[in-house]
Amino acid sequence: MQSQIGQRIRNLRKTHRPPWTINRLALLANLDPGQLSRAERGLAGLSLDAMTQVANLLGLSLAELIDPENCRQGKQLDSADGLILYVIESIWGELDEHQISQCSKAELELIQHHIRSSIEEGIKRGQIQAEREIEIILNKHS
Repeated sequence: MQSQIGQRIRNLRKTHRPPWTINRLALLANLDPGQLSRAERGLAGLSLDAMTQVANLLGLSLAELIDPENCRQGKQLDSADGLILYVIESIWGELDEHQISQCSKAELELIQHHIRSSIEEGIKRGQIQAEREIEIILNKHS
């Protein structure tokens, strides 16, 4: 999924009118150009905040950037629960079907629980980091 999002960002950046360089988009999104370059090549991911900023600059919602096909089909990804369910489905789709078929229903539910917990933990860490950054910024302004 990471490489698909990165490729989408690259394509949208290049087809923007006028086309944006990677440096221009990085500057507007307040990102390091190297970070954005790695994301476009699928070598690294962007935080949800960074993806939201990039999506907004490119005239999209976060959901449209993450999965334009599901947005066209009317799936709701803009809510936290919708996004979590989408990520769970995406991760599940990458698992080996043969191995999954050998698990009991209870084991499958446990695996899904672990995926959801990991996503929620990542969101919480992101929130904590954002709050710290805001505090740093506000302290600079005082």
